[in-house]
Amino acid sequence: MLVKPAVHSLLPAQLPQDGISKVGKVSWAVEAAAKKAAQAALIPSSWKLPSTLLNNLPIDVRPVVTSCGLLTSKQLAITDIDEASVLLARIRNREYSAADVVEAFCLRAAIAHQLANCLTEILSDSALARAEQLDKHFQRTGEPVGPLHGLPISLKDQFDVANVDSTIGFTSLIGRPAHRNSVLVDILESLGAIVFCKTNVPQTLMAAETHNNIFGRTVNPSNRNLTSGGSSGGEAALLALKGSILGVGTDYGGSIRVPSHCCGLYGLRPTTRRLPYAGVTNVMKGYEGMESTIGPMARSIDSLEVFMAAVIGAEPWWQDAKTVERTWRVPHNELPKKLHIAFALDNGLIHSHPPIRRAISEMVAALAQAGHEVTPLEGIDWNEASELVGLVSGADGGEDLRSFLASGEPVIPEAFPFAVSTAITVYELSQLMQRRDAFRHSLATFKNAPLVVQLVNPRRFREDELLAMATVVGSAVRKYKGDEQ
Repeated sequence: MLVKPAVHSLLPAQLPQDGISKVGKVSWAVEAAAKKAAQAALIPSSWKLPSTLLNNLPIDVRPVVTSCGLLTSKQLAITDIDEASVLLARIRNREYSAADVVEAFCLRAAIAHQLANCLTEILSDSALARAEQLDKHFQRTGEPVGPLHGLPISLKDQFDVANVDSTIGFTSLIGRPAHRNSVLVDILESLGAIVFCKTNVPQTLMAAETHNNIFGRTVNPSNRNLTSGGSSGGEAALLALKGSILGVGTDYGGSIRVPSHCCGLYGLRPTTRRLPYAGVTNVMKGYEGMESTIGPMARSIDSLEVFMAAVIGAEPWWQDAKTVERTWRVPHNELPKKLHIAFALDNGLIHSHPPIRRAISEMVAALAQAGHEVTPLEGIDWNEASELVGLVSGADGGEDLRSFLASGEPVIPEAFPFAVSTAITVYELSQLMQRRDAFRHSLATFKNAPLVVQLVNPRRFREDELLAMATVVGSAVRKYKGDEQ
């Protein structure tokens, strides 16, 4: 690599006064308060909103970002870009320097945090230093470091960054910074990207809202009385306020999809092991009964494609042996003109609220008008699916969760009820895995399965096809609503 990796110094927010925190030495509430205060101190005073504004925020805080007066017209122009490819092109043609871009996003992220409480780790100093390093390299050589040269990327709190905490919402992990980067962070930096912040998550990572005892609750920027979703809810709120152009989340049971829905974003949950998971802090780590996966979140499909093409182009399977070796293709010209798309207004267990039903119905009409085949989703045993998720997720009887709660902090009420499950034996687990696999591989359920409105491709490791299909669906909806000629 032509440019040295970014160096993240130990932050004041990482270390309590007595050094690495030890269970029982300081109460969890004291450590949480110290961590939160140290985080606030990392926002420069010139980037802080006045208390008169913060004490009288509107329900929809999105307009505040532009009206508060902290961002220059140039910074607003930079951060208003939704397509990563556009921003990267402007950096390459020297319209913007990496330092210009990173400073703009660091400032907008700080504003977003004050409005929606979306950040955990603020890495502005190291990000700006990295940007200046990249600018000097570009000026000296005339060549970018890689395909993501100068692109700021935000990360869900789970991703390890050397010398930075990954608390994942547990007070017991305060002051225990990572010793090394996660594989994904190393890859992103080798491609020229700049990690500038980490974002809030719910305690346990198993909740559809984002709330913990360290950083508090992340709210939805369009309506502060509503949730930003979870568990990648901090990432979603940040992106919705344009404090980042591209973020990375994780998804086990909806943790990218739910917050993307709540905040009006595009999110991709790739097939498990499509992207490198090594060095990602998690609950139930090492357990393969049901695995989480990494995926990008953004305000455009373009940005998702930029991320996937760059990371997979770096051949991550050489750095994480669990990552599946499959190159990225651009299949736009290979798609059939008529897609088969399924939809569901409910599954017999959960019934959609009226606004959701209306949105799905409008999408069905748009796709049918565009000439695609649209049919109700049938054949899935949702009772079995729901029961399997509960049994597989709680197979250890909550022991892993209890290890994270050693500080004595309470469990948030939104968390998945691990603690009420009963631990099972190895034999019982093997029987459960057979039941899981029988459901996964049911030919009656999944043979020739259509693309569904949530955009789930029944063919594994075909995220390139999926994003191409999403582009087709988006175009059909825009034409139906008259937004595209």
